[in-house]
Amino acid sequence: MNDSGARYILEFSKEAPEAVQLELRSVQTAYGTFSIDFFNGWIAKIRGDIEPAKRLSFLRYASRILTEAEDINELRSTILPPGRFHVRISHNDTPSSVTESQIGDIIGGKGRISFSSPDFVVRAIFSEKWYLCILEFQADRNEMEARKAPLRPFFSPVSMHPKFARFMVNSLSLKPGAVVLDPFCGTGGILIEAAKLGYRIIGNDISLKMFKGVKLNLKYMSISDYKLYNKDFLDLKSDEKINGIATDLPYGRNSSAGTYDIEQLYSMSLEKFASLLDSGEKCSIAVSTLEVLKIAESHFRSAEVISVRQHRSLTRHFITLTR
Repeated sequence: MNDSGARYILEFSKEAPEAVQLELRSVQTAYGTFSIDFFNGWIAKIRGDIEPAKRLSFLRYASRILTEAEDINELRSTILPPGRFHVRISHNDTPSSVTESQIGDIIGGKGRISFSSPDFVVRAIFSEKWYLCILEFQADRNEMEARKAPLRPFFSPVSMHPKFARFMVNSLSLKPGAVVLDPFCGTGGILIEAAKLGYRIIGNDISLKMFKGVKLNLKYMSISDYKLYNKDFLDLKSDEKINGIATDLPYGRNSSAGTYDIEQLYSMSLEKFASLLDSGEKCSIAVSTLEVLKIAESHFRSAEVISVRQHRSLTRHFITLTR
């Protein structure tokens, strides 16, 4: 792990802080090129390589720290790069009297402020103290929103948002190039995010309708390197090593569970998943009931649970199991 080098503040959306923390730790484990100084629910301070953090699903901004200060007047000593800039404040509990123009004046912005064509953007982030930073990465939220299920050629009303599909894949702690399996791939949302992150993907669905539909979606997303099967998951075999499994397990009467009832399906699924993974490898599942944890105890040595209310009638439990 790299504990030296540049320091950064990562700013996240605030909808699922437990998921943010798990995903951040998982990517750190996979790469080992940055350390985490702290995470407080909406920001994290890290040291080292910023590149792996850019793949995080809930990340909004990544900024390089120039100065840390208890009081804004201590920011006067900050040495800024040459060029024009503007200031943006980000906070949970910033003193209401502090303004962006005030910070701009303190750090020597007279004659250098530009909102239309800045050379860089200064982010003044307050969380117990001030962090004056240069913005280095801003997530393109429109790009992820464009991959939402209703905007794909084939979709199901129960398809999850791409950011949660990406979170599930990231929680596997894998580097790009690894093989990710979704044995109940549905419309392909998890496969799409896995491919976008640089993984080799294998999908399967017992439903012929889903099998044909996910092919349409992968083509629409310009993804051509994949393996896709239309069979009972128990019959699924792979000619290459599977490094991680991420799947939204079927639930409810309209699920593509084949001839199995849900409890039977979950029991056989987890046994099958465990047989495909080596010790230390992970399986990320989304379920609507925590009863699955009792079944998992027989096949996996640990479980981390994140429960997120998706809408009024659905709470998804995201469970990361370690073989």
